[in-house]
Amino acid sequence: METAENHKSNEVLSNTNPSPSPKKKFKSFTTQFDDDLDGAELSKTSTAGMGSRREMEIYLQMNLSNHPALDDENDNPLLFWKEQKQILPHMTKLARRVFSIPASSTAVERTFSSAGNVISQRRTNLSPSTVNDIILVRSAADRWKKS
Repeated sequence: METAENHKSNEVLSNTNPSPSPKKKFKSFTTQFDDDLDGAELSKTSTAGMGSRREMEIYLQMNLSNHPALDDENDNPLLFWKEQKQILPHMTKLARRVFSIPASSTAVERTFSSAGNVISQRRTNLSPSTVNDIILVRSAADRWKKS
């Protein structure tokens, strides 16, 4: 009797397959830029509604070898993207994020200045880890004084 019950329960267990978990849908890299433009910008630009994929197609078909903003004398790619703003608004926005240099804060400037004071002619034998420790302690002390 036990063997028949065990056989039935094993049969039931083998027939029930665990339901597959739903797979996560990954967004493509370009979809995050599809909705970056608001309604006012959509009406201003002729290609903004085309989406990022269309912009990529346009960009890949461009002849960039003779473009004046990309010659050897000009080393600023932001000038090229400024010219392409009306044609490729999404890619221009991405290029500004990639090629822009963030401004440094005064706190960072002070830290570099104090690092210059730590490393002097008299302290040339300090190991890099010791210099890091001194700068860390000074930085923490400055923050502690402000609080």
